[in-house]
Amino acid sequence: DATLDNKFYKGLVKDEWSRLTMPGPITQWSRMPGLIMLNTDMALAFDLDDRPKRCGGNAADAFCRPAPTRPIVDEYIESNSLWIEDFVAAWTKLQELGLTDLTDLIPPPPPPPRTPKVITNPVESPITNDTDKTSKSDGSSLPLSLLFNVI
Repeated sequence: DATLDNKFYKGLVKDEWSRLTMPGPITQWSRMPGLIMLNTDMALAFDLDDRPKRCGGNAADAFCRPAPTRPIVDEYIESNSLWIEDFVAAWTKLQELGLTDLTDLIPPPPPPPRTPKVITNPVESPITNDTDKTSKSDGSSLPLSLLFNVI
C-alpha cells in the first residue's frame, strides 16, 4: 500500500542501518527485515565520507556525523505537511520544466454522432412519438419509433 508521507525520513534517521559492500563500487544499507537504502538515500541525513559501518538508530551520532542536509531531514520528520508542500513544489517544477505558458488539457473530443438502429421486432420497442408516422402499403401508418431506435 503506497502512501505519500514522511515515513521515509523517519526510517532513515530512527532505524539503524548497516553498510553492505556489494561487488564493484556499489554500497547498500540494510536493516532487518529486508529493507535497503542506497548511499544517495543515506547521504541526505548522514556524512558518509568516513565510510561508517552503521548509521541511524538510537546512537546515530556515535556512528555517523550529520550531513549538511540533516536539518531539512529533521524538519520533514517533524512535519509531514511541510514535506508534502515541498514535494508538490518540486514535482510541479520537474513536470513543467520551467515552462510558463502551459495550459489545462484540452477537453476530450465529443462522442461520435448517433446512428439509427433498425429494430427487427417493432413490437418490443416502446412507442415514443406517435406523431411521426410512416405509411404502410395498405394505407395505414406505423409510428417511426417502431422502425428506428436511436442509441
